[in-house]
Amino acid sequence: MDKINFKQIFSNIPENIISELEKRYTELFTNYYHKRFEPSELNGAKFCECIVRTLQFITTGSYTPFGQNLGKDFSQIIRGFENNTNFSDSIRLHIPRLVNSIYTIRNHRGVGHIGNNIDPNEMDANIIISSVRWILAELVRETQAISVDEAIKTVKILTNIDYPIVWEVNNKKRILNIKLTYKEKILVLLYSNFPDQMNYSTLFSNIEHSNTSNFKKLLKKMHKEKFIEFDEKQDIISISPKGSEFVYKNIDLTKI
Repeated sequence: MDKINFKQIFSNIPENIISELEKRYTELFTNYYHKRFEPSELNGAKFCECIVRTLQFITTGSYTPFGQNLGKDFSQIIRGFENNTNFSDSIRLHIPRLVNSIYTIRNHRGVGHIGNNIDPNEMDANIIISSVRWILAELVRETQAISVDEAIKTVKILTNIDYPIVWEVNNKKRILNIKLTYKEKILVLLYSNFPDQMNYSTLFSNIEHSNTSNFKKLLKKMHKEKFIEFDEKQDIISISPKGSEFVYKNIDLTKI
């Protein structure tokens, strides 16, 4: 995942809130990517408390200091934002209610599960991570501390879907499932990069093909078969709906 500059995108929020928010965000995603799904490992409560303080500052100009308890009834704190009619529905309703869901989803899990083989930890982790991303993206939209172009870029980073099969390292992307054919690797990279397109040199470098002539022949064949659009003159390569359907039906994007 691309690096997010929290201090830049939330420059109009107190620095100590943003520092703590970044810390909790990083902690959540680190545990998620290492598949630490236990409630003690991937719990959004601290993140939620940071968001509540952010909302307090946005709506009142002040916030509960760190180290001081927000209050005994978290749901009541959340309901308090509803009365701030001078602010958007996102600030008053949508973000607070989603925060409340994250905060309570783990705390209300009992020790007994429905069936011995059904473990809710991973599915809980997935909904927490998705919600965290949405909340931050919405706050970027609402606070408008950066330019429109930067905001669009940041929102895209926050809401982009991650595929475990694709590993981003040193500004490159690698396909971790080495059993895939070159055709399949090309489609996976283009699929994971959608809606952005790729140029020839970037795709060739990321795929790690050994022969540029043969690689170009393969791209032309895939273009002819309508799996991709390969525009040599403009140096643009993008996946087609047919190519996307092939990936969706035939390639496990979680298998590495």
